Amino acid sequence: MFNPSVFSRLSHDVMNNSCSRPLISLTVRFISKSSSDPSQSFVVAYLKDKLGFSPESAMAADKYLLFKTPEKPDSVLEFLQKHGFSKTQIEKIIKVRPGLLYSNAEKTLLPKLQFFQSRGVSSPELIKILFYNPKVLTRSLEKKIIPCFNQLSNLLQSDYNAVKAIKRYPFLTSCPLDVYMLPNISFLRDNGVPESNIISMFICHPRSFVVNPDTFKEIVKEVKEMGFDPLLPKFLFAVVVFRKISKPAIERKFEVYKKWGWSEKEIWEAFRLYPGVVESSEEKIAGIMDFLVNEMGFESLLLANQPFVLARSLEKRIVPRGLFAQDLLSKGLIKSFGLSALFNTSEKVFVERFVNRYEDKAAELLSLYKEKMNLAVGDDCILFGEAVRESALVMKHILQEYEDSLGQVIVCAMWFLWASGNRLIHDGIAQTSIEVVDKVVAYIGELDALKNRSSANITGAEERWSPPEHGSFNINLMHHFKST
Repeated sequence: MFNPSVFSRLSHDVMNNSCSRPLISLTVRFISKSSSDPSQSFVVAYLKDKLGFSPESAMAADKYLLFKTPEKPDSVLEFLQKHGFSKTQIEKIIKVRPGLLYSNAEKTLLPKLQFFQSRGVSSPELIKILFYNPKVLTRSLEKKIIPCFNQLSNLLQSDYNAVKAIKRYPFLTSCPLDVYMLPNISFLRDNGVPESNIISMFICHPRSFVVNPDTFKEIVKEVKEMGFDPLLPKFLFAVVVFRKISKPAIERKFEVYKKWGWSEKEIWEAFRLYPGVVESSEEKIAGIMDFLVNEMGFESLLLANQPFVLARSLEKRIVPRGLFAQDLLSKGLIKSFGLSALFNTSEKVFVERFVNRYEDKAAELLSLYKEKMNLAVGDDCILFGEAVRESALVMKHILQEYEDSLGQVIVCAMWFLWASGNRLIHDGIAQTSIEVVDKVVAYIGELDALKNRSSANITGAEERWSPPEHGSFNINLMHHFKST
C-alpha cells in the first residue's frame, strides 16, 4: 500500500543528494492527462508562443507542467522581465526549472532577490548567478538560502567575501555545505592550515573545496606526504591543483616534460617549487620549452629549478621579452639575462629595467620592444595551427539554441571562440565546447536585455568600417579544446 510519508522522505533524500544537481531525478505524477496529441496541449502552445521554445523543448517541459490558463505563468515571466532577465535567459531558466511557472512571483521569488541584493549582490550579478543556478529560485528562503549564505559569510568572515565566492561558483547557494564543504574546511584546520590561507584560496577557487570529504581528505594527505608545509599558501595551491586536474592529465603533462630531459624526480621537485607546472596545457608547456631552450638557449633543467616561468603567457610575455633581450644582447647593451629578470617582473618594472635605463636609446628600444610584441602575437597561427572540426561543433551547438537572430549568434560565437583560444594559448586554460556554448548563450542573453532598454541617441560617430560590397567574408578559426 502506498505510504505518503515514506514517499515524501524518499523524494527529499533523492533530490538533495548532490550539491549541484540530483543524482536521480524522481518524478511521480498522480495526474491523468488526456491521451490526445501532446503537441496540441495548452502548455506546449504557451511555451512556444511566449518563450520561443522549439516543439521538442516545449513537449519535454510539458511532462512537468499542467496549467490551462496563462495568468500564473504570465505573472512569473513578467516578474523576471521586470527584474532584468532577458528573453533568452528566461527561456533557459524555465527549461531547467519549468516548475517556476507555478510560483507566486511576489511572495516567493521577490523576497529571494531582495535578500541577495541586501547582502551586496548587484542586479546584473544576481541575474548571472540565477541564470547559471536557477535552482536557487526553487529553494526555501528561510530554511535553505539564508542559512547557506550565513554559513559562507561566517566562514569567509564577511558578506563581501561570500558574494565573491558565489559569483565564482553560483552552485554554492544550493549546495548542502555541511555535507560537501564544511567537513573539508575542518579537515584543513585540523592539519594546521591557517584560516587566512583557507579564506583567500576558497574565494579564488570555491569549487575545489566542494567535494566528497573522503576524496578531499585523500588529496590533502597526499599533498602533506609530498612535504608541503600546511602553514604556507603553496600547500593549498597544491590541493587545488590536484582537485582540478585528473591524474591521467597530470601524467600526460609529465610525459611532455620528460621529452625535454626532465626525470620523474625533477618534475616532482619542480611541482613542489610551483604546483602550477601541471596547470598549463600540454601544448603550452611544449611551446614554452621549445622557445626557451631552442630559441633562447636556456638549459632545460634550469626551467625545472625556476618553474614559475611556465605560468607566463607565451605570446604576451615570454616571446616578446625573449626576442627583445636577444636584441639588447646583440647591441651590447646587456651582457646576460636570467629567467627571473626577464619573465617574473611586471611590465612596468621590465620597461624601467631594460628600456628606460638607456636614456639616449629609450624611444628606439621601446619601439623595438613593441615590434617584438606584435611579432609574437602575429605568430599565433604558425605556432598553434587550426582546429576547425571542434570549432564547427561549437557552432552547431550554439545555432541549435536559437531559431532567429543567427547573424548576431554567429558574430558572438566567433568572438568567444577566438577569446577561448587566446585563453588556451596565453594562459594555458582549456575549455570544453559546452563551456563555450554556455558563455555565448549567456552573453546573447545580456544583449537581449540591453535591447529592451531605451538607448541614447548617439550622433556624430565616424564610420570606421563597412562590410565588403559583395556581402561575403572569410572566417579562419583557430581553436583548441580540452576533451570532455
